[in-house]
Order: sequence, then C-alpha cells, then structure tokens
Amino acid sequence: MNKKVTVHIPATSANLGPGFDVLGVALHLYNEVSLSADPQGLSHSYRAPQLAVDIEGEGTAVLPRNHTNLVVRAAYKVFEKARRWPKELHAKLVNRIPLSRGLGSSSAAALGGICAANALVGKPLSDETLLEMAVAMEGTPTTSSRR
Repeated sequence: MNKKVTVHIPATSANLGPGFDVLGVALHLYNEVSLSADPQGLSHSYRAPQLAVDIEGEGTAVLPRNHTNLVVRAAYKVFEKARRWPKELHAKLVNRIPLSRGLGSSSAAALGGICAANALVGKPLSDETLLEMAVAMEGTPTTSSRR
C-alpha cells in the first residue's frame, strides 16, 4: 500500500514598499503538492525512482513531467540527504499560484517538494535542515548574507 503525503504551500509577496525583499506576506492562495510511494520500497542507496508526474492548474501546458520538474528536483535533494530513495514516486501537483507573477510559484514548488519528500520518508531531516535546503535552492533570504 502506498503512503501519500500532501502539503499546501501559500503564495507569497516580498515586494512591500520600503520593505522590499525584507518584509513578506503569505497570501490565501495555495499550491498543493502530493507525493506517494511504497514505504516498503525505500532503499538506502541511490537509484532514480520510476516517476510519474501529474499537473493540474497553472503551468499545465509548460511545466515538465519528468526529473527536471522543480518539485521533483527538490524531493530528490531530500532523498539524497536522507539517504532514503523510493523505488517509485508519484507526484500530483495542483498549481493555483500563477507562474512568473511575483507570487512565489517557484519557491512554493521547491518548498512543497522538500516538505512532502521529508514527510514521505519519515521526517528524518530537521526543520532547520529543510529551511537551509530551500534557501540553497531558491536563494531568497539574501539580506542576511549581506551583513
């Protein structure tokens, strides 16, 4: 029996007047990332999973349905760091955040993949580690590195 994990990631805006890229707000608009795999099929050695990606909503016609998809790439980073690889992975993405409109669709994709993958393999990584991974992928909190 497959284990399924679903996370909801909000749209965001960080372009708030004088607080540009310092102040931010989460909006009431969410992407939904669902990952499923057989928990009995986890391996501790790398082997790219057999992959299926379904996409609904924003970006349906343009987003990749293979290992280059941002959600999938983020999930693979978690699997690599946790050393837990599913033999098969199914990703279902319900995208409500418009692409290329400054509402954080790529950040939502990366964070959705990271959080869902960590939960799928039993939450071996800490919240701090997940945050570091998300920042490394998206590079958003640059103000703290400019001290």
